[in-house]
Amino acid sequence: MNQEVYLDPLDSIQEAIIIEHSDSAQFDLFAAIDEEFNAALDSNVIIEWSADQLRTLQDHLLSSSFSIFADIRTTADSRSEILDWVLDESKFPFSYLTCCSSMGLNHEELREKFLQILKKLEK
Repeated sequence: MNQEVYLDPLDSIQEAIIIEHSDSAQFDLFAAIDEEFNAALDSNVIIEWSADQLRTLQDHLLSSSFSIFADIRTTADSRSEILDWVLDESKFPFSYLTCCSSMGLNHEELREKFLQILKKLEK
């Protein structure tokens, strides 16, 4: 018998976008996915996302990316990964363009801010 289980996605992946600060200042955006979410991926669990929950995650992803990018302790690899995301023109639920649109932000203006920060950090 297949049993459907419904989880609140924000509770299930509350740590999915937590930033790990280590002594070496390495950042891994998705290193802290909790066991419940991993178990859900391996089962027949249906995770329902409300529009508000998606917007909350999109907002957190965008603001965290901006903060991490601007932090002088961020590694070049992490900064490059964020910049690739910002420059990507793809549209999917957690793409840069979608996150900006969901927050009512002008993606081009915010992209310019990312590039201005990059120029300052490269000096």
